[in-house]
Amino acid sequence: MIRAEAWGFDGTLSAVGLVAGAFVSALIFREKGPEIMASFVTGAPLMYSISKIGCFLNGCCRGYSYGGPLKVTYDKWGQGSFFPAQLLDVICFFAVFVLAFILASKLKDQIKVSFAVMLISILSRFGVDFFRLSHTDRVISKTQLLMISAFIIVIISFVIVTRINGKRRAG
Repeated sequence: MIRAEAWGFDGTLSAVGLVAGAFVSALIFREKGPEIMASFVTGAPLMYSISKIGCFLNGCCRGYSYGGPLKVTYDKWGQGSFFPAQLLDVICFFAVFVLAFILASKLKDQIKVSFAVMLISILSRFGVDFFRLSHTDRVISKTQLLMISAFIIVIISFVIVTRINGKRRAG
């Protein structure tokens, strides 16, 4: 039997699926590819933000042990209180969504918007992970290592896409 917890499914694979779907859609509808990609990518932080409300209500992916203001307790986890990391996710990624919406509506180059939103989302996820229970007693978590890898992949992809588009315009 495969246990999802052992794989660490935390929304990151959903983001990979979303971006892959966006790339495929952009390839199929080449004329509107950048706009399609931007529409997928700019909506992703909102979807993640809303999904974290469910995490907050369930108590999964909770924050580290914490007794300060805004502490949260869950009966099913026994004694103790936790930092509301899920609410931090909700606020942070809603802010990323608002920024993404503004960028998408103001800038002409939707490819740059897509890559900027991906990078901002990755950096946000990396930062918020410091507040999770899974980060306790670790310098860097598995999720943060995954975010570093994703950051590198997005940068490399941006360079490749920029060069391909530069050759198309020149040719």
